[in-house]
Amino acid sequence: MKTIKLILVLLVSTVSVGQIGNSDKRFTMSINTEPNAIIKDGFNFGANLDYQMDNTYFKLGIYSFPELNNVGYFQYHGAVGFNKHLGMFEDSRVYIGGLVGVNFREGNRNPIAGIEGGYQYYITERIGLGLMASYIYRSDSEFYEGDMWIFNGGIEIIFVL
Repeated sequence: MKTIKLILVLLVSTVSVGQIGNSDKRFTMSINTEPNAIIKDGFNFGANLDYQMDNTYFKLGIYSFPELNNVGYFQYHGAVGFNKHLGMFEDSRVYIGGLVGVNFREGNRNPIAGIEGGYQYYITERIGLGLMASYIYRSDSEFYEGDMWIFNGGIEIIFVL
């Protein structure tokens, strides 16, 4: 619980500091998956809405892993953090931030919290590709006899709205 409170304090601090000199950049929707998990454990997918500014970003998303350990889960999450747009045409972006949410497994709510980061490249003004990673504390780890902290790596297709 202390970890979740600390992450929430960091998220609020990030939002406060990040507002200085911030202007709108992009509003995107992305779809994503974790290819390594598909190979090991089966189909999974997610979708995110991402509001990017000069220095900060906000993200809301969903994620589903229908057959993980024969009992799937569905997750809602949000993130806030810092990002930097790179390149002459700002066609690249790197980001890092805090992530909080809840997953639902067999009708039970299980909080999650952690950090995320990634790299995105915008092929055109409207479409991009990304690599993302997260390190998440999962409160349902006892349920599936897994680790409490899980590293995830994914790929995404991004659509600028």
